[in-house]
Amino acid sequence: MSTLYTEKKYKFGINIAILNSIAFIRMFTLLSPIVIFFYKENGLDVKDFFLFQSIFYFTSVLFEVPIGFLGDIFGRKLFLKFSVFLFFLVSVLWYFKSGFWLVLFGEIGLAISKIMLDSSYSGYLYDYLNSKNLSSNMSKYIGYFSSSMSLGTTLASFIGTTLFMVGGTRLILLFQSMLVFIFFVFTFFLKNIKSQKRQYKTLKNSLKDFFLSISSIYINPYLKVFIPLSGIYVAVSIFFSASFQPLMQQAAFPVILFGAVTFINTFTRGISTLFTGKFAKKISLKTLSLSVFLLYVFSFILLEIFLVCKNLVLNFSILIIICLLICFQLIFTLCHISYFHKIINPKLRSVATSVNNFVSRMLAAFLLLISSIMTSKYNLQESIFVIGVIFIFAGSFYINKSRKLDL
Repeated sequence: MSTLYTEKKYKFGINIAILNSIAFIRMFTLLSPIVIFFYKENGLDVKDFFLFQSIFYFTSVLFEVPIGFLGDIFGRKLFLKFSVFLFFLVSVLWYFKSGFWLVLFGEIGLAISKIMLDSSYSGYLYDYLNSKNLSSNMSKYIGYFSSSMSLGTTLASFIGTTLFMVGGTRLILLFQSMLVFIFFVFTFFLKNIKSQKRQYKTLKNSLKDFFLSISSIYINPYLKVFIPLSGIYVAVSIFFSASFQPLMQQAAFPVILFGAVTFINTFTRGISTLFTGKFAKKISLKTLSLSVFLLYVFSFILLEIFLVCKNLVLNFSILIIICLLICFQLIFTLCHISYFHKIINPKLRSVATSVNNFVSRMLAAFLLLISSIMTSKYNLQESIFVIGVIFIFAGSFYINKSRKLDL
């Protein structure tokens, strides 16, 4: 009996390990710390960089509901496998081919791959844990998932930068293609789960229900203010992170610092989640939202100083300070999500989370698109200035509205 229990526990651990390895490898994008150089090699400039990042987020928004719908029909295990396989195809495509359209199609493929992972992982995990009567431990294993993703991103910042200095982007893509293929083979060992019979909605009805839920959610005065405000903060954080590489390239940073900034940005965001509980108990959401607003206004001022300053140490320090300030946005967002889970109808929680993500990605896509347009007509300094002005007006509007709420 003991041997049988040990064997079952071993098989369970192996399946969870394979599942987390998918999260790890999907975020193990070795080009991420130096992707601006890959764009340059393909004849692309900063405006194209912002444009493609904007398309990445627009793609995420457009495909989130359809992929979730198809995952319910064809199985989440299949979509987890497709997520890794699509990542492999993009890596191989970029290794053998180059040019504007190939990079664009690759970015769209990566966006779809990421959505496949996001929409399928939690569903597969819940079904698997439920089949073992362990669904009550869901949060624990979601934590493993987040840690695996963070580990993948962190290691990629070091290894990607090192490989680039040794052999350029082709060495990175060759190494990444081989490694992703190995992990793709692992996905075939994921356990099949006997799914319960479900009543499927048509895609049209799924989309209809999604947008009807948006209108019902926005009746709540808290969500009507804090979902857009949280979306603005997340979008600006994405804009800051996307701007780091063009800024470092313009300031002629050594390549090693590209990896260092990417690592610090990822690492600080990861550890900031440990302090969420303390902030939630000691600081009100109103105070925290105002603090993030003021810190981000300060961040835009720092970026303007960066663009006129020629001192490498000072400019590097500015980017590190902004990385630290981004942590407060993450803490605010987690506190905000935790709060609306308490006040909203339980039946609308998953939809409210989807709406929250939808707003954030859509706003990020628009900010990056504006950056692309501004950079093509003017330069990076004017682009950051315009985004800063938009943020101040939009942010102050919702901050003022939040002061009238009784939380």
